[in-house]
Amino acid sequence: MDNKKPTVSVVISIYQCGGLLKRCISSIIEQTFTDWELLLVNDGSEGESFMIAKEYAQRDSRIRLVENQHDGAGLAKNIGIREAAGKYLLFVDPDDFLDADLFDKLLSFTDDEHCIYEFGYIKEVFGFPPKKIAEKKKCAYPAEVKISDLLTYDGKEQGYCWNKLIDISKLNGKMPRFVEEYEFYGDFYWTFCLYRSTDYVVSLPVFGYHFNYRDDNTTNSVLRKCNRFKECDEVFGRIRKEISDDYSELDTTAMVKHFHIFLDDFYRSILNNEREAISYMKEHYYTLKDEVLASKKVSPAKKAAIHSEISTKNAKAFVKGNRVFL
Repeated sequence: MDNKKPTVSVVISIYQCGGLLKRCISSIIEQTFTDWELLLVNDGSEGESFMIAKEYAQRDSRIRLVENQHDGAGLAKNIGIREAAGKYLLFVDPDDFLDADLFDKLLSFTDDEHCIYEFGYIKEVFGFPPKKIAEKKKCAYPAEVKISDLLTYDGKEQGYCWNKLIDISKLNGKMPRFVEEYEFYGDFYWTFCLYRSTDYVVSLPVFGYHFNYRDDNTTNSVLRKCNRFKECDEVFGRIRKEISDDYSELDTTAMVKHFHIFLDDFYRSILNNEREAISYMKEHYYTLKDEVLASKKVSPAKKAAIHSEISTKNAKAFVKGNRVFL
């Protein structure tokens, strides 16, 4: 029996993801680099998703199906971390897919010094042309810079777990786990913890991951939105407490991003006239707003920009007939 460990462990958490799972798994099987294992962690899926995963696991010895009851994506990913036997770890979302040469490209940039490699992706939005997002050259950033980028509100999408190749062997047992209770900000908080586990993060000029973007804000129930707001509060409260130990100067950055997330979500709820969500968020939104605008650590220019953004959003909401103001 061959007990040789694979070079790359790929983890996919599966829960009712339908036919897109076939495309995802096929894109891994078609990789030009073949020394990998694929862990399909079934998070309680039944029907089509389970049958697809079972079929592929029976067809290819490099694919393992790991069963679990429906306890959430965080626990499923933690199971994947625990079961991974490879030198490198990579997460893939079940509705995304990879270019055939992605593993080869990523591994060509690895070195003996670093353990976390962040790569670009191709954003796929229905009705729009694909958008490539990647660095222009390989660059090692201090972890503090990456944490600052993560916590800075600049309109960029950050905090995903799937655009990272991780050399587990070099983390010396410091591989962070996902908080299993987090449904909405689990990847974001895990990314924060991952950055804190190392001194440098290497950004790569590679894009071969196709990110199937979906705007969940249009489909979430009011209850799920309220739960997301609550989780956002908890995650940013936790981050601000933890960075006070090592990166106290980033507390203001985190506070402003926390406020902007609430501002954007509150604004959407106002436009959609979601009364329960508005009622749930209103008091806390104004508390966050007062904290940011009263803080002496927030620059006058930043405060002016916030006032301008609020005025613009209020004007748009008023035109649509809404009478709740930010």
